[in-house]
Amino acid sequence: MFFKPLFVVLAVTACVVYSQAPPPPPFLVGAPASTVNEFNQLLATSGGLTDPQIDAAVDAWVAKQSDDIKSKHEQFKQEKNKQQEAAKAAHAAALANFSPEAKDADAKLSAIADNLSLTAQDKSQQIQQLLGSLPANVRQEIEASMQG
Repeated sequence: MFFKPLFVVLAVTACVVYSQAPPPPPFLVGAPASTVNEFNQLLATSGGLTDPQIDAAVDAWVAKQSDDIKSKHEQFKQEKNKQQEAAKAAHAAALANFSPEAKDADAKLSAIADNLSLTAQDKSQQIQQLLGSLPANVRQEIEASMQG
């Protein structure tokens, strides 16, 4: 399913495009500003990395942090996995109601998002290109399903 990778791609793209730091992830709430800034810098420079490379960079960064951050990060990863399972179920439910054209577009979007050899920037570019090439009604159908 393309929701998790798409979220990462959109988050990285938003950071790069708007050059604003996002709110800290839950495992960094209450951490010193310098720690949050260091993490944001890691994400801001990760656009040229693949999903596995981003995950490895984040894990390596977390391994150097306090026990509190390590513990919160582990909890965050567990919660993220639960949310991904819920997103898969929601995606399957939405897919059942898609038009044939939207199902085809969704399959293409999922293939891009699930491609572990593409960088975050490449995924973002390819997803944006594909969305931009879709008929308005198909794009709206997909976007509406992602919003809830």
